[in-house]
Formats: sequence, structure tokens, C-alpha cells
Amino acid sequence: MAPPLQSLSYQFLGATPAYWCLVPELIQANWTQEQIISLAVPYNNETGVRASCEVYNFNYTLAAELGYNTSIQSPDQLMLSDQPTSTRPCHARYFNASHATTVTEWDLVCERRALYSTTFSAAFTVRWVSSFVQGIIIDTFGRRRNAVVASALFITFGLLAATATSLHIYLLLRVLISLFDNFFYVSCYALSLEVCSVKQRSVFGNVFAVPWAVGYMVMAGLAYLVRDWRWLQTVLTLPALPMLSFYWYGQHEADRSWENRSSWTCSRMTYPPHHTYPPQ
Repeated sequence: MAPPLQSLSYQFLGATPAYWCLVPELIQANWTQEQIISLAVPYNNETGVRASCEVYNFNYTLAAELGYNTSIQSPDQLMLSDQPTSTRPCHARYFNASHATTVTEWDLVCERRALYSTTFSAAFTVRWVSSFVQGIIIDTFGRRRNAVVASALFITFGLLAATATSLHIYLLLRVLISLFDNFFYVSCYALSLEVCSVKQRSVFGNVFAVPWAVGYMVMAGLAYLVRDWRWLQTVLTLPALPMLSFYWYGQHEADRSWENRSSWTCSRMTYPPHHTYPPQ
């Protein structure tokens, strides 16, 4: 269930709450957030919402000296431009959120919004590229070994991501999580089918996908209960822990299944054409 949780996590780890520009001069003058918004943040009559990434081009130092009542009644004297609706971008924001997300942590809005998309685009690009070689790697080193190593690295990088101190470190860790998430899932799928009889594989192949669907369904509930993104990242990683002991325990069964399969394949290849082959 861990792979689908991580695949969907960006929608919740990077949730974007409502936000407005901060005006340091007015904050230092002890203006309330409502007062700052009413004076500085442009209002769009067509959409009925205030701008999120720009403020009026006012002299806010003068506004702080005049006070809120005088400034809101005579905003013309604050203008730094001949155009009354002139605006300028801001570089600090107030987020209307009671909990932290990656967006509020690293200000991934406005001119930095592209960084938000890059974080998860890079992760899924690496997942796509790795799909071209993961089959070769899994066949070369074995399903069980890849499953154990991938799950261990998946857990390690998943927990480290919850402690990331910068966006660049977080981006790197998300890429590694996506990479080993993919190896982890495919290795587990191949290994699970190999320890089943041929008659059971079609049923088990469908059953194996059920935890993926369950992960999709519980993701929203987990995000509702765990609001802070660092704790949520930790919670989404923990379901992979039992997989380490499971594949260590299943080592002999997996090896025996592969040996039997190899023996049967070699035997089938040496039988004459008219011979009755062993049942599958």
C-alpha cells in the first residue's frame, strides 16, 4: 500500500492554501492582516477575489505613518505612480493555513510556482526512465534481492524527506523515493507470482492490485488526520516497513520456486516432440 500513497502524496504534501502579499512596513506598524489586505491587495470585481501575487504601488512607509483610517480614506496620496490601479509584485506572503505544507514551507507560489511542478515532474520522469531498465536489473540481481533493497532504500529516503531542510534536498529525495518505489512494486509483483502455482497466478495478479486501490482510498483520510506535511510524509512511508521482514522470511520459498521453474524449463526443452510434458 506504500507505493500508491507516495504516488498521490504530492496533492496533499503540496496543498496550496489561500495566500496574500505581506507588506513589512504595515506589519511593523502593527496593522492587522485584514487592514493590510483591504488597503494593499487589489480586488477583482469580475472574479470576486483578491490578487495573491501583487499589491498596489503605494508608499507603505507613508501609510504606516498616517495610520489605517487616513490611508484607506485617501489612498491617492499614497500612490507612487500616475495610474491609480498600478501594482507591483511582492516577494513575501501570508498563508491562510493552520498547518504547514511544502508550498508554505518554501513559498512555492507566484514566481516560484514552477518549482512546485518541477518537484513532482522530476520524480515521475525518473520513474518513467527507470521502467526501461528495471526489468533487466531485476532479472540480473533477482526479485527478492531487489525487493528487499528497494524497500529499504524507499523507507530510508521516505523518512529523510520528512526532515529535508531545503527545497533542493527535498527534490532529490522525492526523485529517489519515486525511483525505488517503482523497483519495489515491480519486484514484489514478479516475486509474488513466482511463488504461486500457474493456476493461481491470474487470481493472485488481480488480488495484488487491491492494496493499490486501498491506498488510493485511504490517502485522503490520512491527509485529513495528519495535517503537517512532515508528519504526513512519515506516515505515508511507514506501511513499507513490514515488507522487509516478509521478503526475508520468504527467501527459501522464492528460491525453491525459481529452481523448480528452471528445472522444469530445462526438462521441457530436452524432451522429444512426441513426449507428454509435465503438467503446469
